[in-house]
Amino acid sequence: MNLQNVQIALIKAGLSGTVMVTVPLNDDMYESSTGLPSGGDFRADIRDQMLAIVKFLIHNNGVIAVNINPFISLYTDPNFPIEYVFFDEKATPIHDGGKTYYNMFDANYDTLVWALNRNGFGNLPITVGEIGWPTGGDQNANIEYAKRFNQGFLTHILGGNGTPMRPGMIDAYLYSLIDEDAKSIDPGSFERHWGMFNCDGSAKYQLNVKFVDRKRCVMKPSAKLDDPHAAPSVGYDCGLAVSTGHG
Repeated sequence: MNLQNVQIALIKAGLSGTVMVTVPLNDDMYESSTGLPSGGDFRADIRDQMLAIVKFLIHNNGVIAVNINPFISLYTDPNFPIEYVFFDEKATPIHDGGKTYYNMFDANYDTLVWALNRNGFGNLPITVGEIGWPTGGDQNANIEYAKRFNQGFLTHILGGNGTPMRPGMIDAYLYSLIDEDAKSIDPGSFERHWGMFNCDGSAKYQLNVKFVDRKRCVMKPSAKLDDPHAAPSVGYDCGLAVSTGHG
């Protein structure tokens, strides 16, 4: 397993305590037998592989990284209730036992939570490795919807309430910073338009977010290039980053 090889390399380099290994996974790795989050489990055809990955992550104090993009559901199903992909609570909520879901993200996230719980790994942290909205390549891929979705998502997670099954802060990464004009469009033309910024650096739309101070990471004069603890800081301009409350 490549995860094991990378972990072994980090141990040999003395970085296993500071660098975490994970693997990005799409949200089709789990499914619900009932259509509700509480029916969540790993897909039967890859269940053994998923359990092996999860056990590895648990053993190495890792996190499971999942890509959740509600836009894809809207793209593949023209009858999908569009309001349910946003965070305005305008959609008809879905009730699952004593839990109520006002948006697709929470329901999707909690389907994974249920899959982990069902297999005895309820304590494994979850990171949303990719979530966003494209601005071109489809009738629903436009600036209005992208701003509405991304701003709604940021407001939602920064509220600190989490999801019905996992209260608290959610660790997540918006996708993406800029458009990628060489990306494959086999899934759809929208694949080249996920950026929040144009290629020239101008913003497509404004988000109400807090930016951290611009900083430059400089290697200490006494550090050596072959020092693994100093190497990550060599020549990096940390720039601007969106703060989501995780340090």
